[in-house]
Amino acid sequence: MTRGRPSSFQASPTRSPRRSASAARAWAARACSDRDIFILLVSPSSMASAFVVDREIAIIRERQARGDRVHFYPLLLRPTPKVALDKVRDLNLRPHDAKPFSEHSFSDRERHMAVAADEIAEIAESIARKKNVLDPPEILLPAPRPAAQFTYADGQFDVVPSQAWQNREWQASRYHGRASDLAAALADRLAKTDAVPDVAASVRALINILGESVDRLQPDLLRLASRSIAAKARAFGHPSAAWEISVESVSAIFELADVLVDLQSFVRSDLEEHEAAIRQLELTPETAAGAKEALDIVTDGILSNRELMSERAEAALEAAASVSATATDERVQVAVEGDRILVTSNLALAVARELGRADASAIPNHSTAETQSAEIRTPKSKLQGKPGRSTRQRRTRTTHRSERSWEDFIDRVLVRIEKKGPDAIGDAVIQAAVSTIKHTPKTIAALGAIFVLWSALDPIILGGGTMASILAWIGFRLRQHQPPTK
Repeated sequence: MTRGRPSSFQASPTRSPRRSASAARAWAARACSDRDIFILLVSPSSMASAFVVDREIAIIRERQARGDRVHFYPLLLRPTPKVALDKVRDLNLRPHDAKPFSEHSFSDRERHMAVAADEIAEIAESIARKKNVLDPPEILLPAPRPAAQFTYADGQFDVVPSQAWQNREWQASRYHGRASDLAAALADRLAKTDAVPDVAASVRALINILGESVDRLQPDLLRLASRSIAAKARAFGHPSAAWEISVESVSAIFELADVLVDLQSFVRSDLEEHEAAIRQLELTPETAAGAKEALDIVTDGILSNRELMSERAEAALEAAASVSATATDERVQVAVEGDRILVTSNLALAVARELGRADASAIPNHSTAETQSAEIRTPKSKLQGKPGRSTRQRRTRTTHRSERSWEDFIDRVLVRIEKKGPDAIGDAVIQAAVSTIKHTPKTIAALGAIFVLWSALDPIILGGGTMASILAWIGFRLRQHQPPTK
């Protein structure tokens, strides 16, 4: 049996020499569940196959019974027993007279094959025309996850200040100041050794996350940066623990861990909600490792669009990636990837919302992308500059790195998607995302495409439905601005 996907007008064989028999059958079953055209090559061999008759044909008939617009097109190649033909005779069997292709003369066989090919092409074009008329998703965009939230203003995505510290700023500021002092001193100590890289990275991330005032501190990012520090303090506190660093450094880790616990107590309810959301992800060490691999690629892609990200947003993503890269405790590794999934999902939500509000200049059509690129890549906030930093200096420092890493991101993500096989590559939304990152880089649409490709790299993020609805809206907006299928 061959299957066609109207977005590409291609048919692909059920079995591939590169797949094992079980993998081929699993792929074929998935294809029967979502493709629009099915071409069955009818012969004694195919109709004697229990998998073809009891699985593939059964799936297609079930879809037709549910009202799916699926087209079944059997082609009779060789003489086949009547009892077998009866199973597909009602499904547009070709040739019309039920005379096998093999029994026709050469010229008649060519004529019948041309007629069949024209009919299949007409069906595919009809489906493609209907699919080009896009309907918005029926599911509304969800509320943000219990993690740092983002908004778009003055040409950049920025972190929304947390309300968790409201009415407690004065008390919390004392612990915030003490944590900042301890973290700075500990960072200086740990810079002289490479014995505890996980703690050193967490302390550096903590310094960036703490910032200058507690009212800008995000509770979930505070928890993320505290995880390795708390884990190392527990490990050093064990009676049989071997200390790789000085007594003074260990003592500083103990004190910093205690102060961070006290600081987090001011936002206990928010952190409890955050931890509950992580548990709902049901991550295991194995799935967390897969999540990390995908998130590393996605984060690189996002940070390659630095023109669209504020310094606070950059710092949040970089801190999360840094802690993830150096975490050694298994429980910390799982929790940190949960932290990253939630915060990245919230950024995806902000991008989806902005794509819905944006005009055509923010989501350029591919035919006009080049003429619009200068305006798109120079956000308003960059023209205005930021306090305490020269715009010229910032652009000079980051532009070359961003361009190089964007190309690297495209290469890495395409290699990963190709490994997923024809199902991923053939998906219309994935095709739109790939086209967007290639032709309209460093735009809001490109950020949206990154999140769509995230779902292809790590399908676990679709569990629970939150990211599924976000990505449905992003995919809808991307496809809206794709050139029409011809």
